[in-house]
Amino acid sequence: GRVNRAYRSAVDGTAQPSHLSIPASYDPAKPTPLYVYLHGRSHDTPDLGLTWVGGNDGNAAAATQGELGARPAAGAAGNGRANGGGGPNYIRVEAFGRGNNSFRWSGETDVLEVIASVSKRYNIDPNRIILAGFSMGGAGSWQIGLHNSDMFCGLEIDAGVIGNRLNLVDAAAAPAGARNSPPRPAGEPEGVRLTSAQRAANVTYGILIDHALNVYNTPLVGYAGANDAQLASSTSIRQQLGREGYTIERTSQYVFTGKDINALFLANPGQGHSHATGETARIINEFTAANIARGRVVPDHIRFITYTTRYNRDYWVTVDGLEQHFARASIDAERDAAKASYTIKTSNVARLLLTDAAKARKISIDGDALTVNPAASLLLVRKGDHWQTANPAARTGLRKQHDLQGPINDAFFDAFLCVAPTGRPNNAVADAHGKQELDRFAKMFARDYCGEARTKDDTAVTADDIANNRSAA
Repeated sequence: GRVNRAYRSAVDGTAQPSHLSIPASYDPAKPTPLYVYLHGRSHDTPDLGLTWVGGNDGNAAAATQGELGARPAAGAAGNGRANGGGGPNYIRVEAFGRGNNSFRWSGETDVLEVIASVSKRYNIDPNRIILAGFSMGGAGSWQIGLHNSDMFCGLEIDAGVIGNRLNLVDAAAAPAGARNSPPRPAGEPEGVRLTSAQRAANVTYGILIDHALNVYNTPLVGYAGANDAQLASSTSIRQQLGREGYTIERTSQYVFTGKDINALFLANPGQGHSHATGETARIINEFTAANIARGRVVPDHIRFITYTTRYNRDYWVTVDGLEQHFARASIDAERDAAKASYTIKTSNVARLLLTDAAKARKISIDGDALTVNPAASLLLVRKGDHWQTANPAARTGLRKQHDLQGPINDAFFDAFLCVAPTGRPNNAVADAHGKQELDRFAKMFARDYCGEARTKDDTAVTADDIANNRSAA
């Protein structure tokens, strides 16, 4: 049936809730698929309680999206979800995401922590996890799905915004063709000069169209009503996949089907901003059910895009360092069936870690031929214009790397501590302003992330505080 659970977040130690739907057929001895659903924006202030699903998520029409769609209305029992339980063969979890923040920063961490929490308490099949969402939850699904596509066996994204920063453009980019300055992200027009912080946030969390290539190995179904402005988002992803060289054919008036990539794009005729119904819902559900049945498959050919070492892994490749941060970095890596011979092309990558390399013998990377000794992981480092192997254990040092790369927004993915000053200030006005900002931040974090901005006086901060909090502000 339908149950409510919570876990304590590593971000701030607060209890964060989730809804779970457990099918009657659940057997703890058998690995079970997990359907992760991200809710739309609540029109009321979220209360950390059990009524956060807003917009069209909670109405009776939502039930028509079918077994794999949004939850049925209260008391409804349909499509194998009698008594509000999960589907006949999967567990469904609705992540709170800490409120109306589009599942970003601590909101994104919530989704990942929910998956970990459910996986700890139930026998979840890690190769059969679906990420889905509607409206604001669709925006969160684009964000999390395109950055972490190798976590999921499929993405089901309904009416979600893909980017809303088209007015901010990096006019300070180096000339086209410069090795350290790949082309500007798809969708960015010529325009206003960005600051470094704006550029970093824009290419990482703003316009995600350029990240479309990351669904190369992850099945995707994108949907919106034909009269919904959000249809432009899934259309942008479809068009970008076309620019990347994939063929997506129009198989009917409202359906586009990938020919050489497992992607499906649909619109519901005459429908606005709401869940799919009728034939459209049936197509979506069949597509998602097939992805659950197939499960996550580790590929021998990877194509991957990133702008930051925050999001740096795709199956057996990890971008351990960039030549220029917040510029487009790409990897096209292919290995033979024996996993012995690798052919890799990169752009804007300075360090590359290969895992699952226990059979690796030969690597061709950007024209350099390397003979390697098989190992669980292999580190390749670019020196000047050429690549060489390095010791994977020597991945330390003060440099931009995963979880230590900025921008400052990234501090709020993980545990952080606010430090209040107690000493005598050199400038009373600056001191007062700083304290006002600290108070304002604490109130905003509680409002926007339903959490607690833990604060200590500077004289009370300990070595453990520094070790256990990724950042201090």
